[in-house]
Amino acid sequence: MSTPALARKGNSPTEIKLVAQVDIQAAEGKDEGIRFSMIAYTGGDMRVGHTHSVIVDIAGMIYPPAIPILVNHENSTGSFVGNGEVKAATDKIIIEGKLARVPKVLDEIIPLTKAGIPLQASIGASIEALEFIKEGKSVQVNGQTFKGPVYVATKSTLQEASLVPKGADPNTEVRIAAKQQNKDSIMDEKEKEAIVIAERNRIKEIKALKANGPDTERARQLEAKAIDGEIDNTELTSGLLTEMRSSRPSVPGVMIEGTDAPRSSIMASAVLSYMGRSDIAEQQFGAQIAQQGEDLRVHNPLDLLKAVLGLEGINVPSSRSAIIKAAFSTMSLPIALGSAFDKVTQSGFETVPSSWPTIVKKLPLKNFHQIKTIRTYLSSRLEDIAPGGEIKYMSVAESTGSLQLKTVGGIIGITRQDIINDDLGVFDQLGDQLGASAARRISDDFYTLLLSNPSSFFDTANKNYFTGASSALSVSSLSTAIQMLRSQTDENGLPVDMIPATLLVPPELEATARGLISSELLGRSDGQPTGNPHRQVAQLAVEPRLSNASFTGNSAKAWYLFARPESAAALVGFLDGRESPILDFAGVNADPSTLGLTWRIYHDFAVGLGETRAVVKSKGEA
Repeated sequence: MSTPALARKGNSPTEIKLVAQVDIQAAEGKDEGIRFSMIAYTGGDMRVGHTHSVIVDIAGMIYPPAIPILVNHENSTGSFVGNGEVKAATDKIIIEGKLARVPKVLDEIIPLTKAGIPLQASIGASIEALEFIKEGKSVQVNGQTFKGPVYVATKSTLQEASLVPKGADPNTEVRIAAKQQNKDSIMDEKEKEAIVIAERNRIKEIKALKANGPDTERARQLEAKAIDGEIDNTELTSGLLTEMRSSRPSVPGVMIEGTDAPRSSIMASAVLSYMGRSDIAEQQFGAQIAQQGEDLRVHNPLDLLKAVLGLEGINVPSSRSAIIKAAFSTMSLPIALGSAFDKVTQSGFETVPSSWPTIVKKLPLKNFHQIKTIRTYLSSRLEDIAPGGEIKYMSVAESTGSLQLKTVGGIIGITRQDIINDDLGVFDQLGDQLGASAARRISDDFYTLLLSNPSSFFDTANKNYFTGASSALSVSSLSTAIQMLRSQTDENGLPVDMIPATLLVPPELEATARGLISSELLGRSDGQPTGNPHRQVAQLAVEPRLSNASFTGNSAKAWYLFARPESAAALVGFLDGRESPILDFAGVNADPSTLGLTWRIYHDFAVGLGETRAVVKSKGEA
């Protein structure tokens, strides 16, 4: 087990240095660096100078593409001796790379190892999020189970790896070989094979992206940078599009004069006008650009291709096949079609009626790792202070849930046959349908989760669930739910002040619910006042999935009372906070069997349940 040294700030560690095994092997050839590999961390608990052990969640660690290799953690030019790269990070972290043939390596490190003096590695990482597991509790991290009390670094960033002559772990060692020897490798054969396959697939994807781009020196440079890991595939695609655009003739289009508007916006407006969606063009680009798009008078796909060639400053060929071929080779066509299709898709996404936005707290998420949604609260209250008295520390506690992004998506394209058959109108239909489908997918996933009642989220023990004949939606049962919600308390038995905000019901209860919260008067026969005590106590949300037979746990009688969204009874997260789906140009002739243009549409989101005290569920029956 690696033994780390830990820097702390207050009572919480903020930086961790792990000592682990290193394998250094001299590569053949004078111009090659000296290769090394190390097991940086094996995923276990470590005593790091703090009261309790620390476990670093490997899934929550961020790894830079190039890891500086230092000597003794000295952040100076003379102590920078190479670079490494994380080759595996599942149940353990493996780093491989090269050391430069510099004096520090040749005169100090290599002689030490040849003399039999053990050499080890110390990994420096910053800790951004730390969770404390109390005694009696347990946690699963890195495929292992650990019992509290223990700290878990749920989010950290690898900063550097250092070579040190002596570390706290006496079992680590360094081996020097005249050349690479497979038998001395730290990784087993399965790990090596997985890395080789992943690398082959990565390079194959890069070459496929390059094949759809221009054949220029700049494009070849971008491809080389992507293979070397200096840029990712998103940056490669963007660079190739820019290069393709810049490599086209820069002759100005004569069809549009007296405007500084981007050609892509005008062409997108023309496409939207052709689709009969001028309203979207004006909303997205403004009245002037929308009008300029209409002025191009695109009445059929061939008109669109001619307009594209005119804007690109390319002479329009005489034959239809030549026009199609020339327009398909431009960047204006996929950009214009993609932009128009994207706007129609967004419109379809926004116009679908969804009930979940009225009850959930939305969160921006940075990556696809499973994250713990931590709610921090005071477990003690403000106390009286006597004149000259001491102000006491307040206790802080946490409760957690989990959230993990998923990606849903599909492919859509336009072929040469679509152009010839005048079938561009399908874009309008599919755009609306795809946008609506993306919105409905969030609703499907969210209500599937809600109805499944994970981890007994709704339970009498949580004081957020009641049943029986008297729980059917009525004045009396709504009063019960309101009382339960408002009566929720913290760990000290003090009120948490939940406020009713949304009454969520299936369609079968809509009329009853609307009458309960909208009517000014309710007829009474028991001598009670005839006013409505619950008028406007909450807004109404009607959700058909609650009673739909396709959803497990459905009921036409159950209903819910949610507090305000910021109370976080339910959670929906989006990558980088983007709520709508994304449309990306996948390339020209991306499918070798089809002549056409292809786009990818995908959506990154996550759903989860959070605060049990911010919602009450009624079964609505015995």
